[in-house]
Amino acid sequence: MFDPTASSEANEAEILAELLIPEARSRLEASFRNSDAADTKALGMLGIAAGAIAVLVAVHGSVNQLWWIPAAVIGVSGALFVAAIWPRRFSIGPDLEVFYELLGDGPPLTASRQMLAELLQAEKINRKPWKVRALWWGLAVLIVALVGCLPIALIRPA
Repeated sequence: MFDPTASSEANEAEILAELLIPEARSRLEASFRNSDAADTKALGMLGIAAGAIAVLVAVHGSVNQLWWIPAAVIGVSGALFVAAIWPRRFSIGPDLEVFYELLGDGPPLTASRQMLAELLQAEKINRKPWKVRALWWGLAVLIVALVGCLPIALIRPA
């Protein structure tokens, strides 16, 4: 680790790498947790959308003939929720066996820098902003559709 006999610049770089690698690892783990949380939310909203469609289908005989419009819009929100939970690949970071074979005999600072670079790259790959966008757009469409159910339920043509 820290060697007081080495040059000051090398010590600073080594200390910096020791500080940044745990932070990069933490960010990578957070990307997995964030993805799990978004999946859980999207699955819950998908269940609500499916329930709303089921209610509309069950009561369609006693409401306005345009009941299918909010049902179709709720279906669109369901599609957005499915898009949010669609399986995708994640990067888990460097392959440790290959990493050790390539850099195991090298200087520790070089290995630390490479580990940091690969952890940051994995975290960048795991960012899925469209996943969260699909979740929020799905929620917005679902809310609009549920509000659209009110006139369908309350206004009946004579």
